[in-house]
Amino acid sequence: MSSQRPSHRPSASAQRGPQPPGPLQAPRPPQHAGSLWPRDLLAVALEVPQSVLELQAAHLRQLVGEALIVSVRSTVDAVSGVATHRFTLSIRALEGFDFELLRLTHPLSRVYPVGLRCDALGVDVGFDDSQALQSVEALEGMLHRVFSSREVRDSVCSLHAQAVVEAAREKKKSD
Repeated sequence: MSSQRPSHRPSASAQRGPQPPGPLQAPRPPQHAGSLWPRDLLAVALEVPQSVLELQAAHLRQLVGEALIVSVRSTVDAVSGVATHRFTLSIRALEGFDFELLRLTHPLSRVYPVGLRCDALGVDVGFDDSQALQSVEALEGMLHRVFSSREVRDSVCSLHAQAVVEAAREKKKSD
């Protein structure tokens, strides 16, 4: 009686050893791992475009006083996922008049890159454009160039002068 032993040769896949996950397979997290978020997830503080505009609006308010209303109006389009921040100037005595000095746009899921539109300068760069502003430093540099331009300075000075005249006219009516 001869006893034949079954062959115990490992299969080809077993001979190769454990394989890394394929491109569509994620590695399995350890069981009971706790938080899988990186500890430094929020270590980098981002200065959002809206905050940059709010700060500049506050500086302009100090320069122009109360006759000219300086505001930043922000909206979000939930369908497109785009945030828009409008830097506007209004004359208090002329209700309903708004002058949009500039507009910033960015995807809601990312604060940079930022697009900028300024009709006074004929600038219209979308956030998906190659010339979009990629950082807060780039945004601040561009805002400085926009605010320092002759066209924007003329617009602000003209609106301020009209606001002062309208305020004086309103005050005279009330006296």
